[in-house]
Amino acid sequence: MRSLLSLISYTLAAMAGLCFIGDRTSDWFWRMLCSLNIQAMTDDNYNEKTVERAINRMLDRQYASDGKGGLFTVHRKHRDMRKAEIWYQMCWYMDELLYGMEESS
Repeated sequence: MRSLLSLISYTLAAMAGLCFIGDRTSDWFWRMLCSLNIQAMTDDNYNEKTVERAINRMLDRQYASDGKGGLFTVHRKHRDMRKAEIWYQMCWYMDELLYGMEESS
């Protein structure tokens, strides 16, 4: 699967950036799975096509402008996550998560 290695590298890079605020790796990883909408995939409930579609959607930036379907979902009104580099997406996500920063309308 072409996208599995890309997803792993995206995820590891993002998680490395998140580690500066303590070891919450499992929490960050879970939030990414939720944003990708594959949190229901378990050993007993795994669908390779569903996961592959989610990963390809993320890699091709075919997710919502708020990031839902990608690695990071934010609630900022004036940010299109599809047009931002993954580093900026993570920074905006962390601002919102840690400091509750939302842009005013």
